[in-house]
Amino acid sequence: MSDKNTKSGPTIQPDETQPEPRGEVLDLEQIRKEARESAMKQERERVASVMDAARKLGLEGRAEELIKGNMCLDDIRTALIDERAAHDEKTAISSQHIEAGVDEGEKRAECMVEYMCHRGSPSLYPLTDGARRYMGYTMLDMARECCEQRGEPTRGLTKLEVAGMALRWHSTSDFPLILAAVTGKNLRQSYTESPKTYQPFSTQRIVPDFKTQRELMLSEAPNLAEILEGGAYTEGTFKEGQETWLLATYGRIFTITRKAIINDDLGAFTRIPTLLGATAARKENDIMWALFTANAAMADGIALFDASHSNYTASGGAPSVANLGIGRLAMRKQTGSGADSAKLNLRPLFLMAPAALETVIDQLLTSITPAVASNVTPNWVRGLTPIIEPRLDDNSATAWYLAANPAEIDTLVYGYLEGASGPYVETEQGFEVDGTKIKIRHDFGGGVVEYRGLYKNNGA
Repeated sequence: MSDKNTKSGPTIQPDETQPEPRGEVLDLEQIRKEARESAMKQERERVASVMDAARKLGLEGRAEELIKGNMCLDDIRTALIDERAAHDEKTAISSQHIEAGVDEGEKRAECMVEYMCHRGSPSLYPLTDGARRYMGYTMLDMARECCEQRGEPTRGLTKLEVAGMALRWHSTSDFPLILAAVTGKNLRQSYTESPKTYQPFSTQRIVPDFKTQRELMLSEAPNLAEILEGGAYTEGTFKEGQETWLLATYGRIFTITRKAIINDDLGAFTRIPTLLGATAARKENDIMWALFTANAAMADGIALFDASHSNYTASGGAPSVANLGIGRLAMRKQTGSGADSAKLNLRPLFLMAPAALETVIDQLLTSITPAVASNVTPNWVRGLTPIIEPRLDDNSATAWYLAANPAEIDTLVYGYLEGASGPYVETEQGFEVDGTKIKIRHDFGGGVVEYRGLYKNNGA
């Protein structure tokens, strides 16, 4: 009976093949590993997607910062798009302001200057693409556009009123300064192209102010002294000479009137400055060549060309191989001012002469094979650079000169005020007259600083 009460079902024997409880722990680790790998893969894809979106929107610099945050990919993309849109809107406003403001005004002014210069001298100033937009415009048309662009309507105004309004300026793109730019451009072009015959044998200086310029001309270096064994070096000295010169200011004023604009008189702004540019170059030539013809005393109290300077032949002759040879010998034998009286051994490089001797010099320097060998012109004579200067005719139609290479020795020096190597243009609004005044200012000066590199022959 007790057996029946205790028997409730079949007895289950343990299965020795089933895994121990430790098998369930191994499954959990695998799950965690797979989860980690999946998360890392998703993060890599997220980072790649953010970098790609940032690159396409031009915001690579923001990608790293957004990746570090806890934002999801969709939120990051939305943030990048919003930031790009805000940046583009700001750039558009800025570009619109610049285009309508300074840059557009300066561009318009430049195009007007190019067109007016082209009208004044088509061969010298070819028509540019920018200037083409003003083809057919008169000066009054351009003046009217300048007024309209700065917010001053011209509808209903007479030509005189438009011209008067245009001649007032407020910015660098206004009409008076455009006219001044045309003036300055034509003046500088003419000045640059005008011959300055004194320059090849002269030396330029940079002059900081209008004070007297003192040229301290050092003589040749003293001879090197022999140093005996155990002997001491001796100190050498330089003998100084002193010549002075200074800058002077030259200039003119002319006025741009309302009538010139109404009459479309472009020559007032192109032809007149061209003439003034040539005048400035002529003024330099006048100053520098006058130093020759004046033959003034130098710091030693002796005239520039004098027998005491061994650079002057009073009873000379016309330029010839023999007479040029006399001048070359004199320059070769020039001695320095130091105690050693060293031979400078200077060579003539330039032959300066009046226009009256131009034909004679052309015949002398032309390479022609003569019938007699003794009449062959030496190479050194043919190598001379001729400088024909009609200003010399006013002083003497027969005298001629030689000059050494300025790289070997300074003879004449010239200079401009620092920062303005040529004529300078300034403008001012007129009060006494209806118009704008334009002033041409030229600061220039020169002087003779050394006689040893020059030679004069009185001629026949």
